[in-house]
Amino acid sequence: MRQYLEIKRRHEDAILFFRLGDFYEMFFEDAERASSLLDIALTSRNRNDEHPIPMCGVPYHSARGYIAKLLEAGVKVAICEQMELPRRGIARREVTRVITPGTTLDEDALAPDRANFLACVSAGQSFWALAWADFSTGEVAVTEVDGPEAVEEELARLAPSELLLDPDIDERLAERLVRAAGSSLVSRCGAPAGGVGEARLEPPAEAGDSARAAIAGLDSYLAATHPAARDHLRAPEYLHSRRFVRIDRATCRNLELVESSRGKRKGSLLAVLDEAVTPMGKRRLRQWLLRPLAGADAIGARLDAVEYLVEDAALRMEVRERLRAVGDLERLGGRIGARSATPRDLGRLVQALRGVGEVAGLLSGRDLGALLERAARDLDSLPELADELSRALVDEPPAALGRGPVIRAGYHEEVDRLRAISSGGKDWMAEFESAERHRTGIGNLKIGYNKVFGYFIEVSRAAHDRVPPEYERKQTLANAERYITPDLKQREAEVLGAEERLAVLERHLFDGLVERCAGHLDAMARTAAALATIDVVAGLAETAHRRGYVRPELVRGGGLCIEEGRHPVVESVLGQRFVPNDCRLGGDGPSLLVITGPNMAGKSTYLRQVALIVLLAHCGSFVPAAAARIPLVDRIFTRIGASDDLVAGQSTFMVEMTETAAILRNMTEKSLVVLDEIGRGTSTFDGVSIAWAVAEAMVAARVKTLFATHYHELAALADEHEAVANFSVAVRRYRGEIIFLYRVVEGATSGSYGIEVARLAGVPEDVIESARRMLAKFERGEHLQADSLRQVQPGLFDPPPVREDPIRRRIAQIEVETLTPLDALNVLAELVGEARGGQ
Repeated sequence: MRQYLEIKRRHEDAILFFRLGDFYEMFFEDAERASSLLDIALTSRNRNDEHPIPMCGVPYHSARGYIAKLLEAGVKVAICEQMELPRRGIARREVTRVITPGTTLDEDALAPDRANFLACVSAGQSFWALAWADFSTGEVAVTEVDGPEAVEEELARLAPSELLLDPDIDERLAERLVRAAGSSLVSRCGAPAGGVGEARLEPPAEAGDSARAAIAGLDSYLAATHPAARDHLRAPEYLHSRRFVRIDRATCRNLELVESSRGKRKGSLLAVLDEAVTPMGKRRLRQWLLRPLAGADAIGARLDAVEYLVEDAALRMEVRERLRAVGDLERLGGRIGARSATPRDLGRLVQALRGVGEVAGLLSGRDLGALLERAARDLDSLPELADELSRALVDEPPAALGRGPVIRAGYHEEVDRLRAISSGGKDWMAEFESAERHRTGIGNLKIGYNKVFGYFIEVSRAAHDRVPPEYERKQTLANAERYITPDLKQREAEVLGAEERLAVLERHLFDGLVERCAGHLDAMARTAAALATIDVVAGLAETAHRRGYVRPELVRGGGLCIEEGRHPVVESVLGQRFVPNDCRLGGDGPSLLVITGPNMAGKSTYLRQVALIVLLAHCGSFVPAAAARIPLVDRIFTRIGASDDLVAGQSTFMVEMTETAAILRNMTEKSLVVLDEIGRGTSTFDGVSIAWAVAEAMVAARVKTLFATHYHELAALADEHEAVANFSVAVRRYRGEIIFLYRVVEGATSGSYGIEVARLAGVPEDVIESARRMLAKFERGEHLQADSLRQVQPGLFDPPPVREDPIRRRIAQIEVETLTPLDALNVLAELVGEARGGQ
């Protein structure tokens, strides 16, 4: 155990998979923890000792599934391999790699349609920085932002599997960042660990001190977990925040960009748009949606590419068909660079490179526009490498070395010779078994093999009296005896020697093929990136063609104008039954629309569809509308829905106000703001006051704003501000029922229809009738009585309640019309007497 303990001391934060023969064994606390997480048996070593050592293990050939399960639980796994065959003493063992949630290369642990990021946060004096890497593809990037709030936005967008934090970040702020990231594993990153692995990531020229520190932290961690195999990591890309439209966590959640409100991909914008046919394209589409472009030229290049493939349907169909054969070239390159590629991976690479050549052939000689032409130039089918791999590998390479032949017959003379000896020896074994059965008359005699005794002859106990004298007993079992003969052992030496040499030679040749592939990693990465772009563009074109989307017009200023806009997700469910609506905002018209109408009438859908159309246009996608003119925006803000944050200890109203405050602090004249039901989490007067003040702040800042509310008092804003206009969602009454028309029309609504909506929702009829009676009293200005409402919650700053005054009650009961002058004097005298007596 000394060797185990020495290695474990260097990897105390990981579960150590310690290779012993055909198993990875775990001991002590690792065994107890792993047995619980993996649901495998916990046994003990030296169980007869006073202090037996807990242990458990998994077969090495099926370890991938167990490792994936541990990673899902947020656990690091250190893989300790036996580096030599044991001769005398203990075989040398080393940790070859440390697998973590953010650095795994295992397909079983990776979602094919989303990146798997390791992120590192660094806090600087002027700026904060965030660096991230997808180790499975080699992508590395860094950005600098102006504070922790912006870092939270970036982390929410990236959703890294693993997070590294600057040691100088205090615990309270660290908790916020971890909550934003949602990572399963969090570590503190220190200075680069000298001697573990040389630095591979060179900071870009634009990087400031905080960005350099974040890259160094990332590089140090990767050097410690994968000290030798990081050739596929690309030079870090510096992402200027001004290149993109900023979207905060609330907006991403409210617009359901990549997940629905139920946390599922189904029902999200991503699910509707995703027509990509490769995993690379699916990951790129997600990236485009979460990081829309801010520059007109870059957006225009994407729109040109989409338009080209919308108009050329035949080319679009052919390109998409060829792309299906490419698979995930990006992650293939990652496994090759990390030297963890399998024979099957190289077989897939051959297929992928053939597909690349076919796509390149389809695009050559065409006037494609800037984006597609650049992508087409980057395609490299590496014909010489593909040809060599085709000649070297069998048609269907196995999933791992040792599970079948890898090298094709005729590629290497020594492989062919050893394979002939091995297969010939096995034929000899079969013939020998048949001959021995005939010679001895033992019908159930058979030739077997295990790693301890090699080849042997097995005879049942019932036939042991017919065993020839030259058979040498080797092992006794409960119902059989095992023997060997000189001829059998001689042939065994030839067969096993050939098989062992063949396995070593095939591994050597395969490793050479991997190294030759690794020499083309840069070309593979460029090709994979180009294929991802082509796939996304073709997929967006397919979506536009199928769903009737149009090309938006992007303008640098002026107003927003959408004709017959539609909500892409809701339309995908309703189809032609969806009611489109126009929107005109800003420019020469109003900058703030107050939208009223009952629940279920479609206000929230309208708000979201406007924001989504603006976002899609900035992504470079066609949009669901008859026509759209979209001014460039710098941010999209949304405040929609009501929910509390129990983890952060915030009530529904506090969450609402926190999000509203963030909008007010960060909005500019170029922003788009969507607000739904501001102020509803508090008393009516407080809520109306807050909503009014927020709306006026939007008008003062000239921010394009959609403001949906149930506070009809806000309709008066239009009387005080020319930049405000009232709109409502049309509703009609028919035979006592309300009918939602889902049409947004000019003018404020005539009522809230709350009781009618409650009735539609199935509230019992007796409750509905009671509500109508109460509403009638309110509308007549009557006060609620105790028998009608047992408790009324006062406002925090309401004056104390006034006790009932009997004199006022008597005055209220006087029928002035029937009083004579004398009666009036008498009543007045009585009231004065009562008042004086009360004093």
